[in-house]
Amino acid sequence: MNSAVTTHIMPYFSSIGIARSTSKYIASALPLMTVIGRVGFGWLGDRVDKRAVAALAFVLTCVDILVLGCTTTRQAWVITVFLMVFGIGWGGSVPMLSGLLREYFGTERLAFTNVSCKDQRLCGVPHFMIATEKLKGPAFQFQT
Repeated sequence: MNSAVTTHIMPYFSSIGIARSTSKYIASALPLMTVIGRVGFGWLGDRVDKRAVAALAFVLTCVDILVLGCTTTRQAWVITVFLMVFGIGWGGSVPMLSGLLREYFGTERLAFTNVSCKDQRLCGVPHFMIATEKLKGPAFQFQT
């Protein structure tokens, strides 16, 4: 879901009437906001149950996608909220993956599980699916 958002955020904003010059700043600030989520949720995951923290990160991300779908040109404040909440939620899920894998599979299997699950969105799915996903987005973006 995260790569789909970052890939299609600029075309989406153009479709609702936001200039490309504005949407490029939003698209570039989105990954920067994940730093706050990674550090904050990593710290929180050390003190609270990692499953609850990961669930919170995914809930923030999902709710924010719904908020983004309701955005119009006149609601610039909603885009700011989207940028902060989605970035923090998306970034928050990243440190939780290694922590949860370590808790479930142990440290002796951590290297194997991190290699097989290096793309957290498609953990357990063959890697050719990743290539298919990344080719599919740009191919359908330019259809009219």
